Amino acid sequence: MYTRQIYANQNDRRFMWGITACDTRVRACILTSGGALASHEMDTSTATGRSEYIQLLVDWSMCDRHQLGFDPSVRWLEDLDCWEIDVSSTASASEGIDQHPATYSTTYYFDNVYVAASHLFGRHTRCFPASSKRPASKEFIEPEVLIKDTWSFVRRRGSSDNDTGEYGEIAFLGRIRQMLDQKPEFRNNLPTLVAGGPVRLDGEGAAVDDTTDSILGELSQELRLAGDGLTDSCYYSHNRMAMTPIGKRLRDIPSIPDLILVMHDAVRAHKAVFDNCNILHRDISENNILFQHDADGNIHGMLIDFDNSADSKAAKHDYRPICTGTLPFMSVNNLRQADVPRTPVDDMESFLYLLIWLCVWGVTIRHRGRTRNESRRIADWNADIERAIDSKCLRMESDKSLLGL
Repeated sequence: MYTRQIYANQNDRRFMWGITACDTRVRACILTSGGALASHEMDTSTATGRSEYIQLLVDWSMCDRHQLGFDPSVRWLEDLDCWEIDVSSTASASEGIDQHPATYSTTYYFDNVYVAASHLFGRHTRCFPASSKRPASKEFIEPEVLIKDTWSFVRRRGSSDNDTGEYGEIAFLGRIRQMLDQKPEFRNNLPTLVAGGPVRLDGEGAAVDDTTDSILGELSQELRLAGDGLTDSCYYSHNRMAMTPIGKRLRDIPSIPDLILVMHDAVRAHKAVFDNCNILHRDISENNILFQHDADGNIHGMLIDFDNSADSKAAKHDYRPICTGTLPFMSVNNLRQADVPRTPVDDMESFLYLLIWLCVWGVTIRHRGRTRNESRRIADWNADIERAIDSKCLRMESDKSLLGL
């Protein structure tokens, strides 16, 4: 619980060190997005154990902040009562090209957090509404972009899961940006990438990408050689991007008719990126559809978060796809990890589950507070994979069973 609170309250936290103690036996631990690792046991009842423990504390006291798990590219400005954050970018990120030219950086400022990292492991996604204009004093910051900071799951080439077609969210947003230049009618329905790239830190005189591999250093290579499941087939890469427009969550939507319009826009946006950018979304959920109002007051739905997306052409040849998405809204084909490629049909099935979920549970917090327990007949969708499969197959078997919800 305490570890989750640290991630949630420290916007510059990348990973954490810890100590476990049982009687006189002590271990040092490191917690990253990919999992937790512990050192050998140090028995402080022995001279050797005490010496090792003291050496550990001395080593920690001499570490730089980034070695202790802090992010030097995110800084608290005490005099302005706000945060300063650097977003790197490349020509390839903005143009949708899979290359790695020299990077440049843009500095933004924020005093609010839309999404805080609250999980022990995983993506640790944070979202900040930010401005590129440095505030002159302790004043309200009028946001112009939304910054997304996340640790993306990356499958190594040659791994058992096969990373064919996994090009990363920033590259996909580059494709979408090119499409929006040709089809501006979708600008209110999809994020436009302003800047974005891997977070890079100075390490031993050279800038390196911030990944769980770079955090663990030589230990990562040793674990891979040993066939450790944590690092053998995958790792996490720290990425950051600035996007427009800034949307609101479905839980704040004004009315049910507005929800219908927003869902319609999200489905249109999904089709557009598939047809024009060869991108299959693969994570339709209530957190990945937002809404916004234009200057005339018209509501628009937005499809966001392409971190779990795949290149649709490459996905056609992936016959061992992993289970991807948000549990309550995964297609049955996805849940079963069926030996067939994922297609837009799987995402359309997820849209249907999302709509059913919102209708049964309620859209806003106010609606959900009035939902009766006996009406919650789809709770198994969010239990575990096997129960979700059984429940969905039962409920979707016929019109009668579906209407029974």
